[in-house]
Amino acid sequence: MKKQLFLLYLFFAGIIIFLLYLIIGNPFARIPPEGVPDDYFSFIDEIVEEQENDLIIYSNSMTLPDNIITKEYSLLSEILQNNQKLNKFIILDVQEYGELSDSDMQLLSLLYENNCYKIILLNMNETIFSNYSGFVSDIYRNEKFIILSFLGCGIDYYQSIMEYNFTNEEQLEYAIMTVILDMIG
Repeated sequence: MKKQLFLLYLFFAGIIIFLLYLIIGNPFARIPPEGVPDDYFSFIDEIVEEQENDLIIYSNSMTLPDNIITKEYSLLSEILQNNQKLNKFIILDVQEYGELSDSDMQLLSLLYENNCYKIILLNMNETIFSNYSGFVSDIYRNEKFIILSFLGCGIDYYQSIMEYNFTNEEQLEYAIMTVILDMIG
Protein backbone atom coordinates (compact mmCIF):
# COMPACT_ATOMS: atom_id res chain seq x y z
CA MET A 1 0.00 0.00 0.00
CA LYS A 2 2.81 2.40 0.89
CA LYS A 3 4.52 1.57 -2.37
CA GLN A 4 1.36 2.40 -4.32
CA LEU A 5 0.93 5.72 -2.48
CA PHE A 6 4.55 6.55 -3.10
CA LEU A 7 4.17 5.81 -6.84
CA LEU A 8 0.98 7.87 -6.94
CA TYR A 9 2.82 10.70 -5.18
CA LEU A 10 5.66 10.51 -7.74
CA PHE A 11 3.16 10.49 -10.60
CA PHE A 12 1.38 13.65 -9.40
CA ALA A 13 4.67 15.33 -8.51
CA GLY A 14 5.86 14.62 -12.06
CA ILE A 15 2.68 16.11 -13.51
CA ILE A 16 3.07 19.23 -11.35
CA ILE A 17 6.72 19.64 -12.35
CA PHE A 18 5.81 19.18 -16.02
CA LEU A 19 3.01 21.78 -15.77
CA LEU A 20 5.35 24.23 -14.04
CA TYR A 21 7.86 23.68 -16.84
CA LEU A 22 5.18 24.46 -19.43
CA ILE A 23 4.01 27.56 -17.58
CA ILE A 24 7.37 29.00 -16.55
CA GLY A 25 9.68 27.68 -19.24
CA ASN A 26 7.24 28.23 -22.13
CA PRO A 27 8.99 25.84 -24.54
CA PHE A 28 6.51 26.68 -27.29
CA ALA A 29 7.24 30.41 -27.25
CA ARG A 30 8.26 31.92 -30.54
CA ILE A 31 11.77 33.25 -30.12
CA PRO A 32 12.71 36.02 -32.56
CA PRO A 33 15.85 35.68 -34.68
CA GLU A 34 19.07 37.03 -33.26
CA GLY A 35 19.38 40.80 -33.41
CA VAL A 36 15.63 41.37 -33.86
CA PRO A 37 13.39 42.88 -31.13
CA ASP A 38 10.87 40.71 -29.28
CA ASP A 39 7.88 42.17 -31.16
CA TYR A 40 9.03 40.52 -34.43
CA PHE A 41 6.23 37.94 -34.37
CA SER A 42 3.56 40.42 -33.33
CA PHE A 43 4.52 42.52 -36.38
CA ILE A 44 4.10 39.47 -38.60
CA ASP A 45 0.72 38.71 -37.02
CA GLU A 46 -0.51 42.29 -37.52
CA ILE A 47 0.47 42.31 -41.19
CA VAL A 48 -1.14 38.91 -41.77
CA GLU A 49 -4.39 40.07 -40.08
CA GLU A 50 -4.66 43.13 -42.33
CA GLN A 51 -6.49 41.89 -45.44
CA GLU A 52 -6.17 45.10 -47.46
CA ASN A 53 -2.43 44.74 -48.07
CA ASP A 54 -0.74 44.10 -51.37
CA LEU A 55 2.97 43.50 -50.83
CA ILE A 56 5.04 43.26 -53.98
CA ILE A 57 8.68 42.28 -53.81
CA TYR A 58 10.80 43.19 -56.81
CA SER A 59 13.90 41.27 -55.77
CA ASN A 60 15.20 37.74 -56.17
CA SER A 61 17.15 37.74 -52.91
CA MET A 62 14.90 39.54 -50.40
CA THR A 63 11.87 37.90 -48.78
CA LEU A 64 9.48 38.42 -45.91
CA PRO A 65 8.47 35.70 -43.44
CA ASP A 66 6.55 32.83 -45.05
CA ASN A 67 3.17 33.53 -43.47
CA ILE A 68 3.07 37.05 -44.95
CA ILE A 69 1.56 36.77 -48.40
CA THR A 70 3.64 38.58 -50.99
CA LYS A 71 3.72 38.72 -54.74
CA GLU A 72 7.05 38.41 -56.46
CA TYR A 73 7.61 39.76 -59.95
CA SER A 74 10.59 39.78 -62.23
CA LEU A 75 9.18 42.63 -64.36
CA LEU A 76 7.54 45.84 -63.18
CA SER A 77 5.12 45.63 -66.10
CA GLU A 78 3.50 42.58 -64.45
CA ILE A 79 2.21 44.70 -61.55
CA LEU A 80 -1.49 45.50 -61.75
CA GLN A 81 -2.18 49.20 -62.12
CA ASN A 82 -5.85 49.09 -61.17
CA ASN A 83 -5.39 47.33 -57.86
CA GLN A 84 -8.17 48.25 -55.42
CA LYS A 85 -6.34 47.20 -52.25
CA LEU A 86 -6.09 49.90 -49.61
CA ASN A 87 -2.40 49.41 -48.75
CA LYS A 88 -0.11 48.75 -51.70
CA PHE A 89 3.64 48.40 -51.32
CA ILE A 90 6.48 47.78 -53.75
CA ILE A 91 9.78 46.68 -52.23
CA LEU A 92 12.51 47.21 -54.82
CA ASP A 93 16.14 46.19 -54.40
CA VAL A 94 17.81 48.75 -56.67
CA GLN A 95 21.26 47.19 -56.33
CA GLU A 96 19.97 43.90 -57.68
CA TYR A 97 18.12 45.41 -60.63
CA GLY A 98 20.41 48.35 -61.26
CA GLU A 99 19.19 50.89 -63.76
CA LEU A 100 15.63 50.52 -64.93
CA SER A 101 14.55 51.23 -68.49
CA ASP A 102 12.72 54.47 -69.26
CA SER A 103 9.45 52.57 -69.61
CA ASP A 104 9.98 50.88 -66.22
CA MET A 105 10.73 54.25 -64.63
CA GLN A 106 7.54 55.70 -66.15
CA LEU A 107 5.58 52.71 -64.88
CA LEU A 108 7.10 53.04 -61.40
CA SER A 109 6.16 56.72 -61.41
CA LEU A 110 2.62 55.86 -62.49
CA LEU A 111 2.29 53.21 -59.78
CA TYR A 112 3.58 55.64 -57.14
CA GLU A 113 1.83 58.85 -58.14
CA ASN A 114 -1.43 57.69 -59.70
CA ASN A 115 -2.06 54.23 -58.26
CA CYS A 116 -1.04 54.99 -54.67
CA TYR A 117 1.72 52.41 -54.26
CA LYS A 118 4.14 53.12 -51.44
CA ILE A 119 7.67 52.23 -52.48
CA ILE A 120 10.59 51.01 -50.41
CA LEU A 121 13.91 51.28 -52.25
CA LEU A 122 16.67 49.12 -50.83
CA ASN A 123 20.44 49.44 -51.35
CA MET A 124 20.65 52.73 -53.25
CA ASN A 125 24.19 53.68 -54.24
CA GLU A 126 26.01 56.39 -56.14
CA THR A 127 26.41 54.46 -59.39
CA ILE A 128 22.71 53.82 -59.98
CA PHE A 129 21.30 56.89 -58.23
CA SER A 130 20.93 58.98 -61.40
CA ASN A 131 18.35 56.50 -62.72
CA TYR A 132 16.19 57.11 -59.64
CA SER A 133 16.81 60.84 -59.26
CA GLY A 134 13.24 61.56 -60.37
CA PHE A 135 12.05 59.86 -57.19
CA VAL A 136 14.86 60.37 -54.73
CA SER A 137 16.47 63.58 -53.51
CA ASP A 138 20.25 63.98 -53.84
CA ILE A 139 20.68 63.85 -50.07
CA TYR A 140 19.56 60.20 -50.11
CA ARG A 141 21.84 59.03 -52.92
CA ASN A 142 23.73 56.52 -50.74
CA GLU A 143 21.00 55.46 -48.33
CA LYS A 144 20.25 51.75 -47.95
CA PHE A 145 16.55 52.13 -47.04
CA ILE A 146 14.48 54.85 -48.76
CA ILE A 147 10.72 55.17 -48.32
CA LEU A 148 8.54 56.91 -50.90
CA SER A 149 5.06 57.65 -49.61
CA PHE A 150 2.34 60.29 -49.40
CA LEU A 151 -0.07 61.73 -46.89
CA GLY A 152 -3.00 61.30 -49.25
CA CYS A 153 -3.04 59.48 -52.56
CA GLY A 154 -2.23 61.98 -55.28
CA ILE A 155 -1.14 64.73 -52.87
CA ASP A 156 1.68 65.53 -50.45
CA TYR A 157 4.34 63.09 -51.65
CA TYR A 158 7.39 62.72 -49.48
CA GLN A 159 10.59 60.75 -49.02
CA SER A 160 12.16 59.45 -45.86
CA ILE A 161 14.88 57.06 -44.86
CA MET A 162 15.37 54.47 -42.19
CA GLU A 163 18.81 54.43 -40.70
CA TYR A 164 19.43 50.87 -39.66
CA ASN A 165 22.51 48.66 -39.75
CA PHE A 166 21.28 45.35 -41.08
CA THR A 167 23.54 42.45 -40.21
CA ASN A 168 21.15 39.70 -41.25
CA GLU A 169 18.08 39.06 -43.39
CA GLU A 170 15.72 38.99 -40.40
CA GLN A 171 16.74 42.51 -39.35
CA LEU A 172 15.94 43.79 -42.84
CA GLU A 173 12.59 41.97 -42.73
CA TYR A 174 11.88 43.58 -39.36
CA ALA A 175 12.70 47.05 -40.68
CA ILE A 176 10.42 46.54 -43.70
CA MET A 177 7.60 45.28 -41.47
CA THR A 178 8.07 48.32 -39.20
CA VAL A 179 7.65 50.68 -42.16
CA ILE A 180 4.63 48.77 -43.49
CA LEU A 181 2.89 48.83 -40.10
CA ASP A 182 3.64 52.55 -39.67
CA MET A 183 2.08 53.29 -43.05
CA ILE A 184 -0.94 51.06 -42.44
CA GLY A 185 -1.54 52.35 -38.92
